[in-house]
Amino acid sequence: MKAALIFLAIIVCILLWLSVDFKLGRKKHLSLAQPQKTPILKGKLDIFPHGKELFKDYFRELENAKKHIHVLFYIVKDDSFSREFFSILKKKAKAGIEVRLLLDRLGSYKINRKMIQELKIAGVEFSFCNTPCFPFLFYSSQVRNHRKITIIDCAIGYLGGFNVAKEYIDEDPELSPWRDYHLKIKGESVSFIQREFLTEWREYAKKDLLDHTDYFADIPEGEISHQLIPTDGPYPGRNIFAAHP
Repeated sequence: MKAALIFLAIIVCILLWLSVDFKLGRKKHLSLAQPQKTPILKGKLDIFPHGKELFKDYFRELENAKKHIHVLFYIVKDDSFSREFFSILKKKAKAGIEVRLLLDRLGSYKINRKMIQELKIAGVEFSFCNTPCFPFLFYSSQVRNHRKITIIDCAIGYLGGFNVAKEYIDEDPELSPWRDYHLKIKGESVSFIQREFLTEWREYAKKDLLDHTDYFADIPEGEISHQLIPTDGPYPGRNIFAAHP
């Protein structure tokens, strides 16, 4: 009976800690996060509803990069497709192209130290983001970085829903066909996507490149009007859509 009471007390304490941790963590997050949006921009947008077509185009543009490649993904797994992705990044870095890779710590948990070391030896700058940490360990473990963005040579941007793993190109029988959407962007908004990446890079890699003009360029307008709305955890995008019927 005594052991049961002790066990119950431990469970209650854990639940209480989780509740307090989450509430205080979210309160702090809300105090720091600010909703934002771009003005109406103009560019060229190509939409990819299938992973094979997307990554065929994406890998080709990575191969053609001349100056820099900046990549942020939520999920990159340790499989043959992911290794092909890493191989391209390492090859470009060895060729003198600036390559920076930022991955969500839990979403890309399969990326181990050996893989990271191989990337760094090749010249790829690497960092994890959103690593769970104190004092709000439980809350910070729930705040994931789901962005999937890439900027190439200040001229091409990608963003959308596809991650890097074989299921996203329909090579996992249990998860095929995978349906998602990704955009390839040219035009004014590429600089905005670049700024978002470099803001994340400053926070997690501890390197501030936001004032480096080499990463921004005057890009001609395109034909399609659009607006980008970066969302942080406490500010879900549905609230912004609801405010603009």
